[in-house]
Amino acid sequence: MLAGELEFPIAKQISPDPANFDLKLEGLRLNRARPVNVNLTREFPGYSSRSTRSSGVRASVRRGRRPRARAARVLTRAARVLTAGSAAIACGVGGLLGATPAQAAPDPCPNAEFRVGPSAKLPDCRAYELVTPWKMGGRIPLGDTLGAGLGSGAAFPTSFVAPTGDSVLFQLAGGALPGFEGAGTNDLWQAIREDPAGWTTTHPSPSGSQSTHQTPNAVTADHRFAFWRVGGQGSLIPEGASRAEYLRAPDGSFVLVGLGSLGQDLNPQVHYIAPGGERILFTARTKLEPQAPSGLDTIYRRVPGEATAEVVSLLPGGQTPAAHATYRGASTDASVVAFHVGNQLYVRVGNEKTLAVGPTGTTYAGITTDGSRIFYLAGGDLHAYDVASEQAQQLTSVGNARVIHIAPDGSRAYFSSTSQIGGEGEAGQPNLYLWEEGAGPISYVATLAPADLTRRPGLGNWISDAVAGRVGVQASRSTVDGRVLVFESVARLTGADNAGHVAIYRYDAEADELACVSCREDGSASQADAALQAPPTSILGPWIAINNLTEDGATVVFESADRLVERDISAANDVYRWHSPEQGEPDVALISSGQSRTGNNPPIPAFVHTNVLWGVTPDGSDIVFWTGDPLVPADRFGNARALYTARVNGGLAVQHEVSSDEECSGDDCQGAPSAPPADPEPGSGEYQGPGNPAADDTSTPARCVKLDRQAKRAAKRARNLRSKARQATGKRARKLRKRAARQAGKAKRLRAQAKRCRQQAASARKGDAR
Repeated sequence: MLAGELEFPIAKQISPDPANFDLKLEGLRLNRARPVNVNLTREFPGYSSRSTRSSGVRASVRRGRRPRARAARVLTRAARVLTAGSAAIACGVGGLLGATPAQAAPDPCPNAEFRVGPSAKLPDCRAYELVTPWKMGGRIPLGDTLGAGLGSGAAFPTSFVAPTGDSVLFQLAGGALPGFEGAGTNDLWQAIREDPAGWTTTHPSPSGSQSTHQTPNAVTADHRFAFWRVGGQGSLIPEGASRAEYLRAPDGSFVLVGLGSLGQDLNPQVHYIAPGGERILFTARTKLEPQAPSGLDTIYRRVPGEATAEVVSLLPGGQTPAAHATYRGASTDASVVAFHVGNQLYVRVGNEKTLAVGPTGTTYAGITTDGSRIFYLAGGDLHAYDVASEQAQQLTSVGNARVIHIAPDGSRAYFSSTSQIGGEGEAGQPNLYLWEEGAGPISYVATLAPADLTRRPGLGNWISDAVAGRVGVQASRSTVDGRVLVFESVARLTGADNAGHVAIYRYDAEADELACVSCREDGSASQADAALQAPPTSILGPWIAINNLTEDGATVVFESADRLVERDISAANDVYRWHSPEQGEPDVALISSGQSRTGNNPPIPAFVHTNVLWGVTPDGSDIVFWTGDPLVPADRFGNARALYTARVNGGLAVQHEVSSDEECSGDDCQGAPSAPPADPEPGSGEYQGPGNPAADDTSTPARCVKLDRQAKRAAKRARNLRSKARQATGKRARKLRKRAARQAGKAKRLRAQAKRCRQQAASARKGDAR
């Protein structure tokens, strides 16, 4: 039986004491024979509140022995109670307490059929979709160990959500999923969306027979190529070695990274994979090419599949260095690479020339995506080196500049300084300034708090972490041209009162406007911190990149434990979307349920947040987050945590049409233990309608039993086909899913026929008795 409570907003005049008034829905039935009695908090927390409000009443209705998913669908469509003086259940259930039924306004969204239940209140025509498998046996999606093999070296960050939104990566705590040959340690899983089949899970990792211990170090944005460090035992471990570094290709093959014409290095430091896997960059101490030094860290560039490599860390004139080289960064296509040899910064252009960048002792601060400009700090000021002209430009003249954020195209750079510039800013305080290419004098943005530069995550980690790929600890994001900057600060930078809590600010450089997107719209003081990304070492590691700011700069996605909208009735951490339209006022909307249980419940060690932002597509159409709330009918087996996407025009029929034959068994049913509600109430203690119908005294007719058996066989075939589809790929997987869908439909039709058969038999028996 479903448990919990469903709160309906009812006009106050219906009862003198609405807070204690119990609404009886005695007429609502799943079918003509059995009454319905459903209480949804535990199964569908998005419907309920643990607290009773003065303007609300509770309803509980009894269901007989019908499948809980079907009961949930009935209430999803039927339990809509309207305020404004007339309380009625929508969808034709009839008047309530003498009130006149009223029809809810039609949903104008093209996916209205899926915008029910928890999805009904989502903005932008979004609907929830369950990304991770609906039966995980208590396993928890994580991402904290990706990049663990990179150490303090520099590499590119990984986005767990592909730009298209149709691929999501995750790891699992608790071992490999059933049906996959995973190592059980640091496996990487990929959820792929194919409409109408929905989300299926694949295993783009070394199998347990290939490696018994492995670590994914970095994955390309399209999730097709990845660096893997393998160890222990297995076919990927070369004889006599304890570990090796591989590049995994889309076809599932593994190629050693550290190869050259003179040999191989099984333990290179990996740095970068160009789009399409065209080139890879790595550092090796073994001499792999004749131009490389012996026994020194050397940067190489190699085309996968070729047995030779290019030496990148050469000195001007093609000279072989006599000191270790340190990789700093590269252009998107890996043709331009910045590196240090000793204390001198260099840039290698193609395989043609090496240029010295700035004087000795410079600090690397970034490279543009096209490789045309290198940023560095020297003498306490920010400089930009133009690769084409081989000239450097000094951008600041303060002697204490600290880089906050540099736009990917290099046209804008944000920095802090305790000095006043142009008479603006506060002397001795960390003032935020903006340099714009060709825009004249430096602009003052705001005065930060000293703590903003020392926090982790914070704004003081650009040089130490962000340029090395550890973007998870840098609390700033920008559009490609830097026109819009989003950042965290504990300072009060606008009229909104953040009360010393971490707030998310958005600065529009063209409009010269600064807004607090995580502050309360009613002007009251903030009650909790906001964040762009969960702190490292909890759920997501520092190498994970989240696109909190959409490419057009109009939408910001963030986390906050503050209640920013009325619908957020819990104190749990939630995911929000802030949007500034071309016309009209900006709005804040809730993406997670807003009704999660507060705190770490169920108790999971080191997990301090209830809902965690996992990733956002560049256009903002998909917002993926980690939650413990079941938000679609398919998520009904008590998963401790799962990944969902709030997708524009989203929703999947397969996740709303859950058949009763899809039952869990064994470990699949075991989620993490959950604590009981603070104030539990019986699900149907106040129900006054008829009880469950008595069992039939007469045996069921043979034809009905036959239909039942046929339905069970079809359901079993559907389950087997789904299992095979999860292990298959490509065209075969699609065919298997289609066959499974046909068998599931057949099982549904047969169950309906068997049900009608039993009803007809029962009616006949009653007639005979009379």
